[in-house]
Amino acid sequence: MDVIDADDFVIGEAPAPVAVVTDNGPCFRGTVFAEAFTGDDPLFRHVRTRVRSPQTNGVVERFFGTLKYEHLYRR
Repeated sequence: MDVIDADDFVIGEAPAPVAVVTDNGPCFRGTVFAEAFTGDDPLFRHVRTRVRSPQTNGVVERFFGTLKYEHLYRR
């Protein structure tokens, strides 16, 4: 990720890990999904919601719904 000053000049670089927030569903607990977050310098970081936390789970479900609408249905 580029660090930009007020005049839009690149003055450096900084790591930008992206947190992927999911619920505790079986598709997010598998080894294939976990391999995306391993390596020397992973770009993504996996964060799971707490068990029995419907408010946080609602936020995650809304995000997935918006993502689906924006990238699948609008094209």
